[in-house]
Amino acid sequence: KLVELLRRPLVKVCGLTREEDVAVAAEAGADLAGFVLAPESPRAAREVLPVPESLLAVAVWVGKAEESEATLDQVHERVEGALRGREAVLLREGERVATVHDLPWEDEDPEHWARAAATEGRVVLAGRLAADNVGEAIRVVRPWAVDASSRLEIAPGIKDHAKVRAYVEAARG
Repeated sequence: KLVELLRRPLVKVCGLTREEDVAVAAEAGADLAGFVLAPESPRAAREVLPVPESLLAVAVWVGKAEESEATLDQVHERVEGALRGREAVLLREGERVATVHDLPWEDEDPEHWARAAATEGRVVLAGRLAADNVGEAIRVVRPWAVDASSRLEIAPGIKDHAKVRAYVEAARG
């Protein structure tokens, strides 16, 4: 299992708000389950939902992390006039695990992947990833983890189960 994990990036499904979506992410083979705990987000969860042992829970915050049941905290900078900033840090017990490169909602940035690839250390690549582009993103950036949310949805916070399965399968190569 360790050799397999070291050969491929971790796969995160974020913006989870329902137990049935957590179950599909786990069944599909995702490694990380993200719960947005920023009330201003259209994908805000009331709490970190229980996850099976095959998943690690990630609490996603804007500004600063608070107490939660999650194993990891993803903290985005607060940016005036925006829901959140594009940069974030992934923490475990307050210690940095990785840098998160994301795209602000509906922004275009042709240099996004190049900027992520040039980052030192572990990188989590996020921002409009789905089955149709995650394989290429992994090839170009070689991230420690990939993170998808909005392109896996029927509506904000409601996952399309077929899209979740296809994304995880494509990320696995």
